[in-house]
Amino acid sequence: MLIKKVDGHVREGDEAFLPPESVCTGRTVEEVGEEPSRGARLGEELDAASVPRGAVNASSLELMLAKTSDGPFSRKGWMFELKYDGYRMVAGVDDHQPYL
Repeated sequence: MLIKKVDGHVREGDEAFLPPESVCTGRTVEEVGEEPSRGARLGEELDAASVPRGAVNASSLELMLAKTSDGPFSRKGWMFELKYDGYRMVAGVDDHQPYL
C-alpha cells in the first residue's frame, strides 16, 4: 500500500488518511523510538541465559561448511537457513580495525 506523504501539495483533509501509527504494529514512531534497541534486548536475553561475555578471536574460528542431506530435520534449539552460492568468510575487529 502506498500513502502519499504530507507535502506542499496536500489538500485540506488529506492528513486524515495518514494515520500516525504503523499499519503493521499499531505503534507510532515515538513509541518505537522509546523501546530498547534490538541489540539491547539481545544483550538482556544473553544475560538472562548466563551466556559468558568475552572477546572472540575471528582467526581462531572455523567456517561452518554447508552439507547436503536427503531431507530436512528439525531439532529444538537449532535454526537453519538456505545456503546461497557465494563466499564464506569470518571477519573480526581488533582495536577498531577490521581483519579477515
